[in-house]
Amino acid sequence: MIRITSKVDGYRRCGVLHPARPTEYPDDRFSAEELAVLQADPLLTVEVEPDRVDARTVGYLDPVGLQEMTVAQLKKLAVDMELEVPEKVTKKQLIALICKEPVMVDDEAAAGAAE
Repeated sequence: MIRITSKVDGYRRCGVLHPARPTEYPDDRFSAEELAVLQADPLLTVEVEPDRVDARTVGYLDPVGLQEMTVAQLKKLAVDMELEVPEKVTKKQLIALICKEPVMVDDEAAAGAAE
């Protein structure tokens, strides 16, 4: 996320009208060259923060925990994870399919699970 605040309300730079209040833009709103120009401009305060998705950890589901689920529950989980589930699949194959797919975990949840 990019947050830009202008020292002069209505100041134009890189084809954008910048207000005197902080305005947020997605990371891909400006090219690298435009971002450099904006950051170098003394009339603008530019803050670049990682997207909230970056505040997550990539992990994998634990096969031991999945063993307790039924085949129907595992199939639903796989569909919810947008995985392609073969028509004829065993529980063991479903667990393997699910466990090889990375999942995003909030850092706070990951820290709580580690305790």
